Amino acid sequence: MTAQAVADHYGIIGVLPADVYVTWQQTSRYNGGKLRAVRSLDIPVVEMADERRTAARLIEVAGELILEDRCDAVVLGCGAMPGVKAEIERRYGAPVIEPTPAAFCLIQSLIAMGLAQSRRSAPSPTVKHRT
Repeated sequence: MTAQAVADHYGIIGVLPADVYVTWQQTSRYNGGKLRAVRSLDIPVVEMADERRTAARLIEVAGELILEDRCDAVVLGCGAMPGVKAEIERRYGAPVIEPTPAAFCLIQSLIAMGLAQSRRSAPSPTVKHRT
């Protein structure tokens, strides 16, 4: 949602190549044609502890999304790392969305406006009597 608000087209970075298909399938249904590409870091999760390597790869894949796939924004679907968001934005001039802070801010704004999910589209579950 945040990426759609700030860019005409965006890309998502996942962790593993297997994430690409699933992410594409789940996201493309709801993005109004704005999702342009999904790429993976292709680093096994256990090896992501090497922060220098992971940060370098995040910056590299973000560059591929922006320069090769012509994405206007990048979503870090693989999580966030301190400093990487700022470096990608500085280097490529495109906004980078970290999902956790974006979701948190959305929830805060809904609460501040007194909004909740519609009971017409998501009714409360029926009470089940146990015997």
